[in-house]
Amino acid sequence: MSFASDSFEKNDIIIIGGASPGLSAALYASRQGLKTILITKDIGGQALLTNNIQNYPAFEHIGGFELMSKLERQARVFGTEFIYEEVTYIVENCIRQSCRHATSRVDMSCPAWRCS
Repeated sequence: MSFASDSFEKNDIIIIGGASPGLSAALYASRQGLKTILITKDIGGQALLTNNIQNYPAFEHIGGFELMSKLERQARVFGTEFIYEEVTYIVENCIRQSCRHATSRVDMSCPAWRCS
């Protein structure tokens, strides 16, 4: 297993999941200048199965694939790094205030904003 980051300072936030909530979070985090990584098996989630979305702000109607593609593209423009993998485990370390995430190929860390 290779290390994507030896120290959690290199990644400000790691987002797991590439559906609209994860893409939106990545977009906003990246826009704020945070080093953002999004880990997902694929982009879009359930929205990809929808041909006509009529309840998304700023669009009277839009296809799910088109909407998810726009969110992905915008997140990339602001610097989100995408890793297409399945997360195999997450470990929170409340003492160090960090989280560790692993996929089948990479192991990485980031600061934890909240441990519960």
